[in-house]
Amino acid sequence: MSTEGLGGISVLVTRPSPHGEALSEVIRQLGGEPVLFPGVRIEPAGNKDVISTLATIESVDLAVFVSPTAVRLGVPALIERFGS
Repeated sequence: MSTEGLGGISVLVTRPSPHGEALSEVIRQLGGEPVLFPGVRIEPAGNKDVISTLATIESVDLAVFVSPTAVRLGVPALIERFGS
């Protein structure tokens, strides 16, 4: 394999949508052939589950998120519970 690109190599992309599409574009730009095969599907937790969990928390000083998707799905619930 060339260190300058992927030279027609097929790359299995297991990231969930839409992250897989962005990675696939980079693979194409490097000369590779992406094969999309999402290994997981990310869905938001039910509103009822989130609300009941947040109801047990009195205040928040710091929130740690483990991914951009967690931020996208979690921040609105935090704002709704604790304000902006």
